[in-house]
Amino acid sequence: MPQPFTDEGLRRYVRKLEDRIAKLEAMVIGMRAERRARLRVKRDDVKAVVVDSPITAGGSGWVEIWRNGAPTAETVQAHLNWAHSGQDIPVGGQIWIRFHADENKWVITGRECE
Repeated sequence: MPQPFTDEGLRRYVRKLEDRIAKLEAMVIGMRAERRARLRVKRDDVKAVVVDSPITAGGSGWVEIWRNGAPTAETVQAHLNWAHSGQDIPVGGQIWIRFHADENKWVITGRECE
């Protein structure tokens, strides 16, 4: 027959449960913040953007999303990881990006002709 908890044993058990609850709460808060960030910029849409920092072929850089021909102050990191023909994108370059859920990142899918 199992012995009942002692006062000290019960306190230790409760502390462990409280620690687990705190960890779970932190995970939920982190997940909520990530979800809010995802919802702020719809990931289904193709976005027209202007490059804020040079993007090297195979690399990534920060870009500002534009809507209706005007900047929105929304920035995301865009990756030039395919179809770049070894060409970099300069600051001020106009590109199109799309979110790729399988890679969990915004990928450059097109760029202005130079």
